Amino acid sequence: MQKLSLGIVGAGIMGKMVGFLALQRGHEVTYFDNNPLLFDNIKGKTIPCSLVAAGMLSPFCELEKADLIISKLGEESLPLWERISKELGRSFYFHRKGGIVVSHPEDKNEVLSLKRKLKQHNLDHVYEEFSKVKLESFEPEISTNFKNALYFPNEGHVDPLSFHKAFVEKIVPQCRDYYFDTEVVNIKHNSVETKKGHYSFDYIIDCRGLQAKNDLNTLRGVRGEVIKVKASGVKISRPVRLMHPRYQIYVVPRPEDCYLIGATTIESEDFSPVSVRSALELLSALYSLNSSFSEARILEMNVQCRPAFTNNNPKVIFTKGGRLIRVNGLYRHGYLISPKLAEIILDGIDDGVEMNTLFSEFCFWEE
Repeated sequence: MQKLSLGIVGAGIMGKMVGFLALQRGHEVTYFDNNPLLFDNIKGKTIPCSLVAAGMLSPFCELEKADLIISKLGEESLPLWERISKELGRSFYFHRKGGIVVSHPEDKNEVLSLKRKLKQHNLDHVYEEFSKVKLESFEPEISTNFKNALYFPNEGHVDPLSFHKAFVEKIVPQCRDYYFDTEVVNIKHNSVETKKGHYSFDYIIDCRGLQAKNDLNTLRGVRGEVIKVKASGVKISRPVRLMHPRYQIYVVPRPEDCYLIGATTIESEDFSPVSVRSALELLSALYSLNSSFSEARILEMNVQCRPAFTNNNPKVIFTKGGRLIRVNGLYRHGYLISPKLAEIILDGIDDGVEMNTLFSEFCFWEE
């Protein structure tokens, strides 16, 4: 395999992933990102989108709203996450204990809708139905108000902050060079321009998210709000989705007795702080899972806007005759699908072939 130089613009989850896998293939990697590498004790800076994410690896639950292609990419990413976890070591928080879906009795039709979608795609086998008794024995600290649940044994979750820490400690030192806290002025077919100079590479991979809006005119931002709490008195070990007619709310375990609570989407490119309404809805849902969350301590409330195209599916754009690859629009599926997406991109670079038919619907070639 030929050793290539890759310039990666944007160090969100997609940029991190493609760089990490490229290094494993023996390529040289240089990063460019307008955010600082370290986020300790910085004030007045917006936390990057990839660090606000929930990090759920749930290819089957996502079918409630997402297209089948997202589920396929996510399913093929799970074994890659297993491998990545072993390579990064214990400091990287990765668990594959499955995920749970519940609903209040009055909202049971939302769970039935998910089951119908799974049956439509011949995926009845990916979940188990739990009775109230089975749920209590499996996750005893989920409220007894829930009469039944769906359990997805093959799903998992990661902690984005621990992945960023592993990136800083284990991935960045392997790079040929890196330019953080650096504004990229222009990207051409095989060069990156900053205010400090021009840098040439065999390939440029543009992973800038919303910062690429000027080059991708159909890209939009979709607001997401999350709250992080510390609850030493609660022990829930798997992500839990609470289905609702208007929204889904998820609760995801984090290291050190912490939990992240979030909702799916708000169609607005608005970076203002979490609203009172959203905070009440998120915290009320948390309380309904376990009343002991009333004594949890709120550590953070964060907002970000996730990059998305019209159909909420990603795009990988290969320029014909050039060396520029744009990958964007991962929406809320960044951690779920980025390993497989990165593998597809690198296979295209290494083998010089167009993408296989399974993924042709989001891979494009342009002049």
